[in-house]
Amino acid sequence: MGKGWGRFSSLPVSQPEVRISSHFDYNSPMLNHTSQLVRYVFHLLCKGEETVAPDVPEDSLLKVRHFQDRRHLWDYCHAVQQLKDREDLQRSYLEVREDLIQRLSRLRKMHKESLEEHIRQLEHIEEVIKGLEDRRFHYSREVERFREQADREATDRCEERLKEFDEEIAFRRNVLNVQMELSQARFPDITQLEEELQNVESLLGGLRKEGEELAEKMNVEREIGIMIFDYILNEGYFTRISVEEWDRLFADCSSKEQSWLKEHYREEAKDGLWVLNDEQHYFSPLRRRMIVGSRPSTGISFLDYNIKKLLSEKLRHLTFTRYEDDVRTFYAFLSFGAMEDGVLSQEEGAMMQSIAEALHMEKSQARQILNKEAIRIQKEFINENMELFYRLAMADGHMHREEAKFLVEMKAKLEDATVPNVAQVIDRLEKEDLHLQMDDEQFFIEMCTLALKDQRLDLKEQEMLKQFVAEKGWDPARGPELIARAQNRV
Repeated sequence: MGKGWGRFSSLPVSQPEVRISSHFDYNSPMLNHTSQLVRYVFHLLCKGEETVAPDVPEDSLLKVRHFQDRRHLWDYCHAVQQLKDREDLQRSYLEVREDLIQRLSRLRKMHKESLEEHIRQLEHIEEVIKGLEDRRFHYSREVERFREQADREATDRCEERLKEFDEEIAFRRNVLNVQMELSQARFPDITQLEEELQNVESLLGGLRKEGEELAEKMNVEREIGIMIFDYILNEGYFTRISVEEWDRLFADCSSKEQSWLKEHYREEAKDGLWVLNDEQHYFSPLRRRMIVGSRPSTGISFLDYNIKKLLSEKLRHLTFTRYEDDVRTFYAFLSFGAMEDGVLSQEEGAMMQSIAEALHMEKSQARQILNKEAIRIQKEFINENMELFYRLAMADGHMHREEAKFLVEMKAKLEDATVPNVAQVIDRLEKEDLHLQMDDEQFFIEMCTLALKDQRLDLKEQEMLKQFVAEKGWDPARGPELIARAQNRV
């Protein structure tokens, strides 16, 4: 009976009910690649184990690895954000610093006249010190010359003069320090803001060191870690870009955009980075030193909106502003893989729930995604298989009345069998598997029923049925048995 399908028995053959064992054997040949995919991701994300998944397609593995890489970088982003939150930096670091500089600028204008008087006094003392240092340098050269000439008397005389200069310079420096302290006391509002600015600068150095240590500890590539650290710290501005990313970015830009980049960034080859030109600077008139940047700084690079917009678009893969979307997309991909075979097993459901927890997804959100993918799978199943039914009905070149009626009824039957809200019934998985579509055996019987509506099996119909049996990996004898069952329904 299993050799030829032209003749078949009219007696139905009972078939045992097929159920999936509650024991989930990852290496079992009975499992399809979708279950292997869920199992693989479960071990990777929930147990931190890299398992072998021989039946998972390479493109699926690549998607998982890509997501895992992004998730790893996101963990680093989160750690950097925690450093920032710890220091109560509610805004971009550059904005905090720029705000302090602007406030200092306004205060200096407010106290302009009295401040200039103090600055002149300090500058005068600095000029005196500079003159003494220049004269000391001259005498130090003289000492060397007299030593070479072995003129002991002249050497001693010059060395004595050098000591006098050292004492005078030390005295003048003490005077300068006292005068600076008096000036700072005279302008407490400026002094306080300058201390805040200095603390912010010191904080940046400490945070960067911690960021680099975190990157090393979390096995994040140094240059990428630096890029992301500055991006998080400055809330959307790439102030340092790795050479590798720069090359990709540059190749993806127009000539005009390339000119912008060259204008605002400089290469620091020893560090493997392109660095935003000095964004800000501030020279303290009361402390007589630079607190931020250098005098030639303009601040224009930091304030250039076009540059910020360009980098946000071209380096979108490193912005991590839409990481939650990445999580949802990945969970949808995995949900589709779990249900692609039309069944969400107890094991798959439990693992999907654990994966959602590992990704810090809300339970309701995970179930909404699962439900959306289930509906998509069921619609695809109906569309694809109605096309198969149609081709089967037309295999003999004619659409008979009974076949047309059957197609209408079959579509209604498939639609009625769909699960409209998986999220509401998913708790059943604790007791049984969730079936989203007709099982293969019943589907094959429906195919046979349609083919037998004209009381015969054409050669092309037989070939289509044989192909279905072969694709499912069934014993060839199983086809005639199921055809016989279908005959009783016609």
